[in-house]
Amino acid sequence: MEPAVQNNAKLRFAVISDTQLGDDSNGAVPEQLEEKLRSALTILRKDYFEVSGLDAIVVAGDLSQNGRVAEFEAFARIFREVFPESDFNLKGDVNPLATLKALYIKGNHDNYGDGSANYFNTLAPGGDYRGGDGNYLADVNGYKFVMLSQPSTINSGNLYDRASQAFVKAAMVQTAAADPGGDKPIFVVTHPHLYGTVYGSEPTDLENSDWATRDIKPYLDGYRQTIAFSGHSHYPISDERSIDQGEFTALGTGAIAYVDNERGYSESPDSARYVSKWKESVGYYVEVDSANTTTITRLDFARHQVIKEPWVVKPPSDPGWLRYSKGRDKGAPVFSADAKVELLELQPTSVRVRFEQATDAESDVHHYKLSINETSSGVEVLNRVFFSHYFNLAEMPKILTWGSDERDEGASADMDGELVPGTEYEVGVIAYDSFSNASEPLRASFITPPRSPELPSTDFG
Repeated sequence: MEPAVQNNAKLRFAVISDTQLGDDSNGAVPEQLEEKLRSALTILRKDYFEVSGLDAIVVAGDLSQNGRVAEFEAFARIFREVFPESDFNLKGDVNPLATLKALYIKGNHDNYGDGSANYFNTLAPGGDYRGGDGNYLADVNGYKFVMLSQPSTINSGNLYDRASQAFVKAAMVQTAAADPGGDKPIFVVTHPHLYGTVYGSEPTDLENSDWATRDIKPYLDGYRQTIAFSGHSHYPISDERSIDQGEFTALGTGAIAYVDNERGYSESPDSARYVSKWKESVGYYVEVDSANTTTITRLDFARHQVIKEPWVVKPPSDPGWLRYSKGRDKGAPVFSADAKVELLELQPTSVRVRFEQATDAESDVHHYKLSINETSSGVEVLNRVFFSHYFNLAEMPKILTWGSDERDEGASADMDGELVPGTEYEVGVIAYDSFSNASEPLRASFITPPRSPELPSTDFG
């Protein structure tokens, strides 16, 4: 991976989240998760810290899986192994020569069991910027970071108590007052997304799930210089909805532990159909230059690659500030001119199809809908909705296959059904991008074969 660095940067930092070290009932092996953290930090060290320098590493919560002392100790041990220059400290063990800030907060997993007490009893304050409730205002090279720990294990909704809300309000007022021009970015870090901002922050799937808090955004509205980072959902940062601009700029941080995605399709996000979700590991490298332009480079730690082009956030006074609004992508995915639906394994009551993936110039092909209509009536008899696997990045398959009778265990479908032998059907495949723009369909017709006649019994007793 070629490091993407600028010579005139005034601030350089990395952002990771959701390492979730520890035992996981979904199949994670603690040693593998520890190695994923070590690998990500090593890439940050060799490609950035040793090339241009890093001023800070931000961790947007869920250091641990279960809030256990051993999990917090493992995080600190690995962090200090890779970055002995950091101020990431265990309690009673402070590095007086630290040159790298470690800015971290609690997530919901860090509160499990006795997690909150374990967090504060294990990890040291390390400086006057870290408070006893997990909320603090940090200064790195004159840039402010508002760090807000999650006080509960709740996944979404109203997560923050009045004291936490009062802290954010006061921190924003104080920090903004120091920059009357309003162009210097203020970085805010939470574990849950801020409702109504990035991908995963409001219901987008068939199960109406979200991974957001509704408590914090009102205190950031009006401060366009805010750049807010949040984790929790594990949703892919390759999805262009993972940056959003409205009242301010918000970014979802993905995860080190594994990638997740929307629920309620025929395909489960837990599927290992092409690449296991446990392989994925992502984060950000961020630079702020002398003109207060912030450049965010997306990093694929699993493959040691940069993801797409950097996101560039201009200061609010620049006419080009608003680049990442929700309605910015109007273009639909497109299939190539010679793309077609191939019919495989045509059976009396099912069919399997194969097709070359569509492309999208402005965002991603997010998922496909396969529909089968009875030709004579035009009535849709079943459909399947499945992912493009864009979140597998360089290992995204070029060809997809899916069966009319196929559905992952625990997944759902809009319309379930079975084909009738000896009947003519039309199959259509539509590609949808991350902003719900739909392609023209690929179509093919077929007739299901009749059932094989049953052979007479040869058992004469």
